[in-house]
Amino acid sequence: YGNLSRRHVCLRPAAEGLWVEDLGSTNGVFVNENRLTPHQPFLLAESGRLRLARDFMATVRIMG
Repeated sequence: YGNLSRRHVCLRPAAEGLWVEDLGSTNGVFVNENRLTPHQPFLLAESGRLRLARDFMATVRIMG
């Protein structure tokens, strides 16, 4: 994917869900189509959709 940065996103599993952090990418990180603020971790506590830039999408399922 040409529109992804080498260091685009950081994903950290946690007991409460999944921490998602945009590492300052040019084209953004989106959770359920809401763009994340760079360098501000976001807790995805329920299943949802993760999108990096325009082209890369994944469904995240939080099991608990």
